[in-house]
Amino acid sequence: RQHDPADRRAVSVTLTSEGQARYDAVRDYLLAQLREALRLIPAEERARLRAYLTAYASLIML
Repeated sequence: RQHDPADRRAVSVTLTSEGQARYDAVRDYLLAQLREALRLIPAEERARLRAYLTAYASLIML
């Protein structure tokens, strides 16, 4: 943890090396699970899902 000298209310938190390794492992596992689940969806439905998610992302990035 590091306190922000410009804003005493703010604290920056960073992961330790071990924490980063655990985070990376969990992220990789979850992405593999997502890829497997998406692979089971027919291509036409995946294309629709991709279009919907792209539209959603453009809305929340305003």
